[in-house]
Amino acid sequence: MTLDPKNADAAFLLGSAYINTKQYEPAIAALKQATKVDEKSAVSYSLLGTAYRLNKQNKEAVDAYSRALNLASGDTRWNEGWDKDTRDYLKKSQNALDPNGQKAEEYSDQGYQYLKANKYAEAIEAFKTAIRFKPDYILVYGYLGLAYLKLDRNDEAIDTFKRALGIDPNDAVIHGGLGQAYAAARKYRESIEEIQQAIHLKPDDKRWRDLLGQTVDNLVSEAVHYLEADKYNDARDILTVVLGAEPENYSALTLFGVAQFRLQHYSEAVKALQQSSRIDPKQHLTWGVLGDVYSAQENYQNAIYAYNEALRLKPDDKRWQDGLKQDQDALNAPSKDVIKQEAERWISTSEITKCPRRLLIQPSCSGFFEKVTSS
Repeated sequence: MTLDPKNADAAFLLGSAYINTKQYEPAIAALKQATKVDEKSAVSYSLLGTAYRLNKQNKEAVDAYSRALNLASGDTRWNEGWDKDTRDYLKKSQNALDPNGQKAEEYSDQGYQYLKANKYAEAIEAFKTAIRFKPDYILVYGYLGLAYLKLDRNDEAIDTFKRALGIDPNDAVIHGGLGQAYAAARKYRESIEEIQQAIHLKPDDKRWRDLLGQTVDNLVSEAVHYLEADKYNDARDILTVVLGAEPENYSALTLFGVAQFRLQHYSEAVKALQQSSRIDPKQHLTWGVLGDVYSAQENYQNAIYAYNEALRLKPDDKRWQDGLKQDQDALNAPSKDVIKQEAERWISTSEITKCPRRLLIQPSCSGFFEKVTSS
């Protein structure tokens, strides 16, 4: 094929095509021409490194990959994918020049094949052997930690990722993996912190934001299970972690309000539910629960307003209908002194079972009636 000696893009595409057809010598020639025409093209040097590596010319591959990384900041085509692949392949080429590195690479490749085949125990042994040959091979630590996670060996995964961070504390992939391991071990606060660190190190890498969103969704789902099991403290603790990461998360705020309501922490419940109602004012559940909280505080006017908002959004919900009716009755009831006098009159006549419902629905009197009827 005739190549325009002044067209770097054409040479780059031609070199890529030769690599895809496993014609490495012509690929090297084309990509050398691309780097000659455009000496600042990081992607051309990276692809040249790949052609050298596949052609078993590892020293030349190391030189080309290193050159690519040095030029990366000035090449608009450079992105996260190019950067990761170049760094990984550079490490492989460097290992190939060292006897121990070669052995580490062989066991790493073997472990990766086991990992893809879901043979996690075999993968773990292969990765551990690779690390024995090359203790600073951080990529293998990442794979080893993932294999441990697949077998629910969470403590070993955490330890592995921590060891990797001892080698390179600024590796976003390792921070992300450690975040996953902490989540699996139910150490939610640490999980969120590690994932946020990965985002800080690689803010343009969508993987970590997606992982944070997935982790938050999982934590919210777990909080729901705790609420359904009446484990309100556990639900509140998880939701506190979620809201530390995403203070405007509507679902977390609403569920946090429910948990605090069940724990009779009414002020905290009102604060959370008011905030969630501002974020999404069209959710009947938020307004209905807020009505319940106000009712428990004997703040009947606010409760009635909240119930009306809930019923405006869902007119046929009997929960909010009953709450509204009860609080309207309570608001129109006589004062507490009058209620107490009337209650004492009913008790003195030994006809407590005929006591009007408007007395029994008063939260301030419910304990009084329970005490009398149980004695």
